[in-house]
Amino acid sequence: MQITHAQNQSDLLEIADLKGKIFKRATYFEFYEERMRFQMMDPWFKPEHVLIIRKNGQIISQVTIFERPLRFGPAIVKLAGIGDVLTIPECRGKGYSGHLMNVAMEYMKNNRFDLTMLFGIPNYYHKFGYIEAMNFYQLELFNTNLKLDQSKYFVREFTPDDLPAMLQLYQANIRHCHLVVDRTVKYLQSKVIHPAHLIILTDSANRLVGYANVWDPISNRFTVIEAISENQEVSWALLSEILKRKPDTDPSVTIKMSPHIPFVRHIRGLGSELRIRYFREGEGKGMLAIIDLCQLMQKLKPLLNARLAASRFYHFSGRLEIQSQQSIELLFENGILQTCKPAPKPSTVRSGLVADFRYFTRNLIGYWSIQDLLNQSSASISDKLSLDLLEILFPETNPFLLPWDYF
Repeated sequence: MQITHAQNQSDLLEIADLKGKIFKRATYFEFYEERMRFQMMDPWFKPEHVLIIRKNGQIISQVTIFERPLRFGPAIVKLAGIGDVLTIPECRGKGYSGHLMNVAMEYMKNNRFDLTMLFGIPNYYHKFGYIEAMNFYQLELFNTNLKLDQSKYFVREFTPDDLPAMLQLYQANIRHCHLVVDRTVKYLQSKVIHPAHLIILTDSANRLVGYANVWDPISNRFTVIEAISENQEVSWALLSEILKRKPDTDPSVTIKMSPHIPFVRHIRGLGSELRIRYFREGEGKGMLAIIDLCQLMQKLKPLLNARLAASRFYHFSGRLEIQSQQSIELLFENGILQTCKPAPKPSTVRSGLVADFRYFTRNLIGYWSIQDLLNQSSASISDKLSLDLLEILFPETNPFLLPWDYF
């Protein structure tokens, strides 16, 4: 048995062939072409991210790391998405995927990733440090006979020249969001697999003012997985075009987006039902793990300092400990987080938090409030000042990943 990574084009072709054969939700060719497109077009793809086990010359198991820059408001961190975890049927149940996951965790640490994310199976990935830490949103619009004015806007077919304008609109819409991909034009181009599923909306000067992707490749049905607009008037015009494409057999329009995205805020008053899915621990969906807490905190300094500046701690000087499997010390001066450094584990915490590392992941991501942590785990906080400071630094923010960015 040999544990290594993809070395050449032959390895990549073999992996694409395996994916096409093993994942049965669609035809072999759909999965094969999806894998090949990722390997050729993803701007962050590296063969080294594709970890494999060979036995008797054959690839029998593989795990892929999907590198992504993630935006947390003004901060950007390095994500390792885990996907395409597979083992050939005759070799399952022998621990090969577990071996590769351990190799992947070490690889992510050595290559300075900050976070790792996956959408997995129940009761498996927790042993590698993952925990469910993302919300899933679904808006159902039942009032599909709306008469919305769209006279000022026009629909045309997508062209690659639209990508820069699409990216600019996207960036304006997500600038305050957490856990969203910091896209590039090349990355966005790699995601446009079926241009016919895109609605491109322009004004009278042919300036792109909105777009929507109306097909969910996972459920294989008409679903709005992304809708980005310039303002409320554009959102209503974009919705009008979405309604024209809705199949007559569908009683409602499904929109898989967070209410924090402007399009959803603009249309929710037209009659809709928002469903938020919280996964219980053990379900294996929407899972995250921190690779290096101290490194991650350093990258989040712009976000944390902005939160301090808007609070009563705008002039705070002092220290805060977070004692866990990875223990750190945060040092503040005049309302600015100056540095984060590893901290030894004392017998008692002088000023700060003691918590299970996996559960604190939920606070750092914004999935939980600090009070949720105290209510639902054995965490403890040393004093009232530390509690107030932690609540300012790590508020609940309802993190989400847009479905178009799933891997």
